[in-house]
Amino acid sequence: MEKKTIDDFIKDLQSISPDKRKLPLVVDCPNGMEVYPSIKMRFKDGKLSVFGGELEKMVITWQD
Repeated sequence: MEKKTIDDFIKDLQSISPDKRKLPLVVDCPNGMEVYPSIKMRFKDGKLSVFGGELEKMVITWQD
């Protein structure tokens, strides 16, 4: 799997024409559900919390 940074993802998003940027952003799940993404910080201790230790990566999660 190719590692992608937030900067890489932003560049991808900037290639979308401004009129399409107002459309809803959803994640298509293998079970057919459509869910909305959100972004969180993941710390080296594995927690998705601002009270964790050293910041390791950003994680895109979803909610229905």
